[in-house]
Amino acid sequence: MKNRLILICLFAAFLVVSCSKPGNAFAPENAVATATLTVIGPDGETLLQETRAGIKDGCSVFDLTSYLCRENKIALVSSGVGKSVYVKGIGGFMELARGGGSGWIYIINGDASRGSKSCGAVTLSDGDSVVWRYTLNLGKDIGVDVG
Repeated sequence: MKNRLILICLFAAFLVVSCSKPGNAFAPENAVATATLTVIGPDGETLLQETRAGIKDGCSVFDLTSYLCRENKIALVSSGVGKSVYVKGIGGFMELARGGGSGWIYIINGDASRGSKSCGAVTLSDGDSVVWRYTLNLGKDIGVDVG
């Protein structure tokens, strides 16, 4: 139990360090690289409008999502860790809650082709724009082909 608690604390510390916190060396105005995140719910409502954060080398889609959801007090439910993490819910909207094809899809710079990979396995580059969309029909209803 003690070892598990230590691992959880180390993982949490990794997430905090992976993406910026306002006021530190990686705040958007001081960072070498930045990325933005937008979250759009099932009825097209904006849960998080485009928000910019500083990122470090190796920052994943999940790192950015986790950090900005936490900073903006938006619930994030996931399973797995590292390069196998999977987002089950954002802002109280859970996968499969609105049918067998419902859930979250991420899009980077208008391209959903990397969306078939775990969001923990896809790293971001300077200027990347990540949009999470809730789909009701595996992306077809929102014009996204996850390939």
